[in-house]
Amino acid sequence: METQHGRHRTVATESQRSHPPQAGYAASVERRLSDPMLAQYVHPSKSGLFRIIRHGRQWRALCQEQEIGRHETAEAALIATRMACPQARLPGELAQWRFIPELALAHSRVSAEGTHWQLAG
Repeated sequence: METQHGRHRTVATESQRSHPPQAGYAASVERRLSDPMLAQYVHPSKSGLFRIIRHGRQWRALCQEQEIGRHETAEAALIATRMACPQARLPGELAQWRFIPELALAHSRVSAEGTHWQLAG
């Protein structure tokens, strides 16, 4: 199956045509794109970028993309992060970390409609 979109062509393989996406799939993708930016504390160090991110009712502690743990409070996540990575010399108070509130970077996410770029030529 082929459809034309300007100069672009969308092609579906036989297996894609015989197994259409589940009904809930499109809704889950749209929901993921519309989720608010999560509140987080951020601190750079020589060991990497440390983040403490609100994740539902818990706070996730991460170094780069590596999860250190999940905790009930941001303060507990900070304590655990400092204990797990003493070489990073992280500040002992969250007030010394940069706080990024929810939705602060919402403008940088891809819209639900996607992005269509015009190609030169």
